[in-house]
Amino acid sequence: MAMTIVFFIVGLGVIMSYDWKNGGFLDTAPVTILFGILVGGIIYVVARYGRRGPSYFFAAMTCPYCRRIIPADSNLCPYCGQRLR
Repeated sequence: MAMTIVFFIVGLGVIMSYDWKNGGFLDTAPVTILFGILVGGIIYVVARYGRRGPSYFFAAMTCPYCRRIIPADSNLCPYCGQRLR
C-alpha cells in the first residue's frame, strides 16, 4: 500500500511539472519532481518503520506484569498500575 502512495505522489509531481498548453516540461520541473520523490520517500520510511512500535524510536521495556511496552524510565506501569522499582 505504501509503495502505491509513493508512486502516486512521484507521478503527480511529474504530471504537475508538464506544460499541458505548450507541450514539454516547465522550467521548475526538476524541483517539482525532486519534491515529489522527497515526500514519497518520507511517506515510505514512515509507513515501513512506523509499525515497529514505540521501542524502535525510544528506550522502552516490557512491564513484567501485563507485558506491554512502556517507557524505560517508568516507575509505575501506565496500563496496569504496578510499581516497577
